[in-house]
Amino acid sequence: MVDGKRVVITGTGPVSPVGIGCSAFWDGLLKGKSGLSIITESDRDFQTAGVIKKGELELWLKAIMKSSKLKRMGMQTIYGCIGARLAIEDARLNIEECNQDRVGVILGSFLAQPEFAINEIDKLENFGVRKLSAYTPIAVFFGGPVGEISIMLGIRGASTFVSTGTCSSLDAIGLAFRSIQINKHDVVLSGGVEAPVNPLLLSIFAEYFSTASKEKECVIGEGAGLLVIEEFEHAKKRGARAYAEIIGYSSGIDSESWWFLNDSLPNTQKFEPILKSCLEEAEVVQENVVYIALNNDGISLNEVRESNLIKQFFHPKTKTGSLKPLIGNLLGASGAMETISICHYFNNKTFVSEGIHENDLNALVFSFDLLGNRSSFICLRGVR
Repeated sequence: MVDGKRVVITGTGPVSPVGIGCSAFWDGLLKGKSGLSIITESDRDFQTAGVIKKGELELWLKAIMKSSKLKRMGMQTIYGCIGARLAIEDARLNIEECNQDRVGVILGSFLAQPEFAINEIDKLENFGVRKLSAYTPIAVFFGGPVGEISIMLGIRGASTFVSTGTCSSLDAIGLAFRSIQINKHDVVLSGGVEAPVNPLLLSIFAEYFSTASKEKECVIGEGAGLLVIEEFEHAKKRGARAYAEIIGYSSGIDSESWWFLNDSLPNTQKFEPILKSCLEEAEVVQENVVYIALNNDGISLNEVRESNLIKQFFHPKTKTGSLKPLIGNLLGASGAMETISICHYFNNKTFVSEGIHENDLNALVFSFDLLGNRSSFICLRGVR
């Protein structure tokens, strides 16, 4: 591994269509619970999406947030604030006992906060400019979630938002990993937020996916996945449980393989160095990767590329999986949700029961952008 601090994940905060909070999320995964619902308001006859249940969401909102604050927040910010509270509680972390200048927030998202803007446009068209919310400028921009979370928790370190398409949350986790590794932070709240379940946006994505992959329906999802990422000795000193250690990260781009510019089958050669970089930093040989969380976004070019990489690099018995059939495609938050699921697989020794020694638990998370040209990888290890 690259010389530097060891970095572990000590808390998770899933806000997902199968459940909010660690217990509900893990129980939903074990039972194969579907978080998909039919959205009848779509411009199409019907459309399926991964939807947060309103009743469950309202219970959590009442528990952690004053209703007066909600009017200045888009749904991404709301999901992010709930996820942050859940992750902090799961990590049993008291931020006031930390050096708050060395605690940061780094999140990622594909979109800004479109549903708030769409609602304001409707108001403008129907009622005029005087009915617009004064909070629109702060509610719709990308930095809303990290700003509100920092204010809510008293965080004074980095407050950074990343938008690299569907790779966003993996890149956010990677930046958090690097920041702790080089001793800039002790703790970073990281992950992804996404709120695209809106009739207009669903129709736009359906049209996009019908062009990119004519045989598959687009199933978009909403929610947030936040993680407490912490320097190992800092976590050890306060007696924290660690779900997993982050041991490798890489990200890169192939500017020649955008699916709409080149209809030929994807060549994986330009992505091999990116994947190798992650594995080399982690000091993991391909045969010792026991699980890969797939990108599995339904875009033909990406799925062929992903399949080719796995065939070329990994043992035929390496297990693969994806949350998208249960929760939908959470776009920029997908990588974070997959990372959370691996943390709970490790914690519940799901892989060990299949005859794999606990010290050999290495897992990868894949993300490819919807354009088919960007990729990011995170390598995790069960904490020894």
